[in-house]
Amino acid sequence: MFVALCMAKCPVLYHADFRPCIVHHFQQLRVCRVGIIEELANDYEGQVIVGKCDIEEDEDLPMRFGVRNIPTILFIKNGEVVDKQVGAAARPVFEEKLKSIL
Repeated sequence: MFVALCMAKCPVLYHADFRPCIVHHFQQLRVCRVGIIEELANDYEGQVIVGKCDIEEDEDLPMRFGVRNIPTILFIKNGEVVDKQVGAAARPVFEEKLKSIL
């Protein structure tokens, strides 16, 4: 399951029992790989926090992380971005990145 993120909820990225996080920045009107990210959220439930941020609703959070292209998926461990995926990719790409931060 996704956690909806905004600047007010940003601390969840840093204080959520130090579990690794994936943050998916997207724009509601664009077609994104939400299905793959949602599958990973379900498959790794309890091991990782998967958040989503609609840039139309919250411009501050993407700005804080330097997101310039949509979609951007950030992989965060111990409060720091350790990897990211900009643009579309196949599930194995996302899963490999996720496994590397577990």
